[in-house]
Amino acid sequence: MPLSQFQGVTSGEGLARRAMIRHLKYHIVVLFDILDWQTRKEKGYALENHIRHNDDAAFQSAIIDLFNILTDWDLNLRLSVELALLGREVGEEPHTYDFDIAGDYRYDFKKGRTKAVPVYRAKFLENGASLLPDVPCIDHFCFAISSHHIWAGSAMQIIQRCTTVTKLVLGLDEYIRPDHIEYIQARRQDGEPWKEMMPGLNVLLSDNGCLSQNFRHLSLSLGELKIHQLSLAPDFYMRRVTPYQLRNLFTGLD
Repeated sequence: MPLSQFQGVTSGEGLARRAMIRHLKYHIVVLFDILDWQTRKEKGYALENHIRHNDDAAFQSAIIDLFNILTDWDLNLRLSVELALLGREVGEEPHTYDFDIAGDYRYDFKKGRTKAVPVYRAKFLENGASLLPDVPCIDHFCFAISSHHIWAGSAMQIIQRCTTVTKLVLGLDEYIRPDHIEYIQARRQDGEPWKEMMPGLNVLLSDNGCLSQNFRHLSLSLGELKIHQLSLAPDFYMRRVTPYQLRNLFTGLD
C-alpha cells in the first residue's frame, strides 16, 4: 500500500482505523540498488555522485513523509514500526564496473584496496534530519537485521525523533568485505582492545565516535535495547557512573 493511500484510509472518516493498527512495516523504495560488494572503481570515480545522491534524497523524502503523517497520531496508540530499504533497479555508479570474483578482492585488499568501492548505506542529506518532526506514538522501532541498508548514524537520528520509544532493534549483522575496513571503522565502536594472541584488523577510529554517546540521548522511556553485532564504547554509560546514576540515565531499561 503506498504511503498516500495509507494516509487516506487512516484520516477523516477512517480515523478510527488508527486504533486497529499495531504494527507498520514500511518499505522505502529508492531508485537504485547499489551493489557495492561486487563493484570496482575506475580512474575518475567520485564518492559524491548522482546515483548515491538520488538514493539519499529518496530515502530522506520517504522518512520525512512517514513522520509527517505519524506526528498527528495520538500518543496512546503505541505503534510498532519496522523499516527496510529496497532498490527499484540495479544502479551502476559512474566510473565503476561489475566484478564478482571473491578471491581477487582478497588480493586487492593485500595490495592496498585501491579499487574498492565504498559501502553505500542510505543517509540524510545535509541538515535533512532537522526536518523530521517528533513522533510520540511509536513504541517499538525495528531496523531489520538484513534489509534496512541505512547508515547507523541516520538510524540514530530517526530514533531521536521517537520521543517515547521503549524498544529499539538495530540490526548490523551483515557481511562486509575485508577491503571495506573504512566502513567497519566508521560503523562500529569496540569497547575493548584486541587480545594480543588474536591480532586483527584495526576497527577503531582515530577520533572519538559518537554512536555510543547518541544512545544516551534516546527517550528516557526506553525499556529494551537490542543491538546485533555492534560493540559499544565504554562511555556508553559515561565515566565513573554509579549504579544510582545508571538507573537515572535510563529509568526503564532492564
